[in-house]
Parts: sequence; C-alpha cells; structure tokens
Amino acid sequence: MAEFQKIEKRYDDPLVLAYHYYTIICKLNNIKVTNLQLKLLAFCAVRGSVYKPGRREEFMKLTGAPANSVYNLVYQLCKKRLLQKTDNGDVMVLPSICPNFKDPTLLLSIKMYVSENTEAGS
Repeated sequence: MAEFQKIEKRYDDPLVLAYHYYTIICKLNNIKVTNLQLKLLAFCAVRGSVYKPGRREEFMKLTGAPANSVYNLVYQLCKKRLLQKTDNGDVMVLPSICPNFKDPTLLLSIKMYVSENTEAGS
C-alpha cells in the first residue's frame, strides 16, 4: 500500500521558490550543483536570461557573485544540461524543468519507490 505525505510550504518570493524547487530536482537526480549555481538557475527561471542588459549586474548584486564567475556558472550549468543557449545568444532554463514560478501555486508530485529486483545494500 502506498504511503502519502503532504508537505505545504509558502514562499513570499518567486526566486526563493525556484531555488528550493531546483534544490529538490537536483538532489533527487543526483546532480551536483553549488549554491551559486542553484541561485543562477533560479534567477534565469524567474527573471530570464542573465545575458540580457542589466540582468548580470542584478544577479551579481543579489548574490555577491564576481562578474567573471557568471560566465563560468552559465557554462557549468549548460554542461550539466540545466541551462541551454538560444539562437540569439541568450541562455534559458530547459523548458521541461521550468514551471511558472510566478503562478501563485506550484504543485510538485514526487513518486519514489524501491525497484523490485534490487537487493538491500547494493
């Protein structure tokens, strides 16, 4: 019999919601990301491309990230296939993992199970 647990959490800022969403997604999929990478991913999901005029500066002001690190973060997240570059040179979060964080309610359903043909401890 399946066990159901309901967790409800309210956030005042879409950036904070996006940050926690990507933290969960990365943990569940064993994707190793730094705190700053998660912040950039959340920023791009909510505010759009960090390459648009003024957005890189906004991100640096919000996070204290140095200017040179933004490009390195984008490269690392593209390599992990969490961000993608567009034809016009911008970057965006992959659409398959980018819900509308400005919507008042985001429902996330996670189904976890143990495979039937695995042995304990392996």
